[in-house]
Amino acid sequence: MDRPINGIWFNTQTKKVLRVNSPYYKDEVAKPEWEFLTDEVNATLVRVRELAVERGLTDDPTSVTWA
Repeated sequence: MDRPINGIWFNTQTKKVLRVNSPYYKDEVAKPEWEFLTDEVNATLVRVRELAVERGLTDDPTSVTWA
């Protein structure tokens, strides 16, 4: 995988976000439904929602929740 593991990941199917700061999740986030949002592991949900909208991953920021 050529993208970072640590950071915030967005699941395009469930609209859930996952905070990853361990290689434990590397196989999970390698799946195609996971999109890397930011390497800032302390990003707030408000910021994560903004990023998801900016990247066209959702039109409704309130649909994005923590996994």
